[in-house]
Amino acid sequence: MRSKTALVAILLLASSTFMMRGVLGAPASLLQAADDGSADVSQWETIGRSDQEMVVALVARNADLLTSNPGDLQGYGQCFPFPASFTLGEHGFAEGLLAAVPWALTGEPILAYNFMLWIGYFLSGFGMFLLVRHFTGDNRAGLLGGLFLQWLPGRLVDGGHPFLHAEFWLPFALLFLHRLFVTGRVRAAVGVAFFLGMQALESFYLILGVIPVILVYVPFLFWRHATYRWKALALSLAAGLCVALLGSWVLLPYLETREVWSLLGGRRGLLLPIQAFLPGGVAFPGWIFFGLIVVGLLDRMRGPRSCAGEDPRMAMLLAVGIILSCSTYGLRVPGTAVAIPSILMLLSGVVPGLDAVRALGVMSNIVWVPLALIAGYGARAVLDVFGPRGQQVLFVSLLLGVAGIRFWPPLSIANFGRPNLMESRDVRPPEADIALLRSQPISALLHLPMYVAGSSWLSAPPMLLLGSFSPSPTTSCYNSFPSPYAGQIGQLARRLPEPASSEALAALGIDTVLFHKDLVHDRAQAWFEGFLLESAAARERLVRFGATEGLVGYRLQGRLPRTSSTRPLHRGVAYEQVWEDGVSKKIRFWIRNRGREVYLDPEPRGFREGWVMWVDEAGAPISRVSVKFLMPIALAPGARLGLDVEIEPPPGQNVHLGYLSLAGGKWKGIALARVRRENASLASD
Repeated sequence: MRSKTALVAILLLASSTFMMRGVLGAPASLLQAADDGSADVSQWETIGRSDQEMVVALVARNADLLTSNPGDLQGYGQCFPFPASFTLGEHGFAEGLLAAVPWALTGEPILAYNFMLWIGYFLSGFGMFLLVRHFTGDNRAGLLGGLFLQWLPGRLVDGGHPFLHAEFWLPFALLFLHRLFVTGRVRAAVGVAFFLGMQALESFYLILGVIPVILVYVPFLFWRHATYRWKALALSLAAGLCVALLGSWVLLPYLETREVWSLLGGRRGLLLPIQAFLPGGVAFPGWIFFGLIVVGLLDRMRGPRSCAGEDPRMAMLLAVGIILSCSTYGLRVPGTAVAIPSILMLLSGVVPGLDAVRALGVMSNIVWVPLALIAGYGARAVLDVFGPRGQQVLFVSLLLGVAGIRFWPPLSIANFGRPNLMESRDVRPPEADIALLRSQPISALLHLPMYVAGSSWLSAPPMLLLGSFSPSPTTSCYNSFPSPYAGQIGQLARRLPEPASSEALAALGIDTVLFHKDLVHDRAQAWFEGFLLESAAARERLVRFGATEGLVGYRLQGRLPRTSSTRPLHRGVAYEQVWEDGVSKKIRFWIRNRGREVYLDPEPRGFREGWVMWVDEAGAPISRVSVKFLMPIALAPGARLGLDVEIEPPPGQNVHLGYLSLAGGKWKGIALARVRRENASLASD
């Protein structure tokens, strides 16, 4: 048995290596992603590449902290100085764990990322093999089940979102759950806690899918196995408590971000149409896989194939039905006009944070674990029909058929409506740029130009990728939700190398600036270099430490004392801005620092209560409105900064002045806006 298990493990490792064949020539430089076969790069391919570069940086950051300072795992990352920036998107903690060893050994982020993908491919196949073999007693059925899960089309073509395809912890957890109720052993409960804990460190989308499987399977086990049922139930609850504590550690910061920063909400979930699971759909598993699932269910109708008194196929089918009812736009009862709406859509306004999850249909990725188990039973049933020689021929035919469907474009198109093609890209930054980055210890990094949402934000991922070669907090931000401070940091970054901006950024803890010459317009670059040349104060605060063909590195040094008192803050000069009905959402209020110290917003930071007094140009009061707004995060003496506040000006097309004040402050407050309201339809004319 052990020799056969070792042989299967070797085959699955070889299969994983084949899946990574595009990067084998230079695993520390190449990434592979989907290729639709056309010469042009589509918008979705461009976004996919950018996502992948960002995820490489995310995984490298987590791996670096796990091997050096695990306590900061939930601290600063990208989008600095926003706290717990991982809550703005996927956290990638489990991916960091898988990449930790190669990162510690090599310090190469792309290599560590590719290793993480490779070992994930192996775990998906090997875990499913063990689960299917355990229940069917057949190594060949187990191998087919493992390859079904390992070679899922989504896994093959989506190398940029590994956390969305990390359902490979679940087969191990189900195997240990079964052993727990059969044997009542504590070590089985430890296995359950470990593997479900690893699953809890994956994407929230997959957590949503795992919950129905566990809630269905545990009562089924309790019903089927009487000998140790109460002990096993107690141990499974203890394991569940451990997993819940770990899950709370991961997820509670998301709820805190939602509460404190008014983020992570207001989205309508995107589900899958049930047609996506039909032939030619994006979620169709392929004709062989589909056929074996059907055979597995028909075989169950003939009677159970018991393993220690258990055949879990009906329980797994029920879990699949629940997941599909949640992840699709609705299931229609066959032969009727009755449609069952998505459970998650019904709960989106009830469960806190559920309206922050956009691609709810992704939770359907979990269904392939129970369906692969059912397909494994189907493979065993088909093989049992033939004699030994016929079984060998059929087994090899099934293997070749599945491989052809997954990897030969004509068969892939016939099954999935698209070829499962991959392309490799050399994304490694120039070695001189990497050496420049690593030549200095970095507390926090600012890339210039700084891109925020609404500008050329797709340029941020290459900056994040470069930063991954020496992971540190960075102001670059590319995530599902924007940082509330992106606008303020962007204003300060655009004014560099002015001494006031250098002082404010240094006060925040930013000590390194990388100036990307190839991304800056010639005129802007000339102004930047000319200002440094002419201003001794600027050169004192922005000290050049090296340069390459495309980069210039600077150390940022603050010279002035700092304060958190709001007394020096006063209204700044406000130029007229136009409010377009139906288009505009925020108004910019201008604030300046009249003191001699750098103002630094004290921690914990967040939205402040305040109000805006609207007056006309003659100074006559119009209205007073309560608001929540962010104070300037840092502001040097003599400088001004724009505070973007969600508020609507009074009606009428005259010019209005808005005075922003802290709650309890004077009515003429700390910031000023000058707004002229304009109907959007008139503005377009």
